Amino acid sequence: GYDFLLIRHAVGQAPEGLGDWWTRFIDGDDADRSALMESVRGQPGHGTSSRRSRPRRRGRGAQAA
Repeated sequence: GYDFLLIRHAVGQAPEGLGDWWTRFIDGDDADRSALMESVRGQPGHGTSSRRSRPRRRGRGAQAA
């Protein structure tokens, strides 16, 4: 995934700076990684996902109520 991201970054298909951020994250120690995480906390598009979960499907043999 990381290599593919760098290829996309090289051809302009990834957000500016994203490849560099991940390279610093991978190469860094725990303190560096924590600082990088803090640098993006609260920014749009970063952090926890706001996607809705899919509705659960009924198992086989389950009858409608």
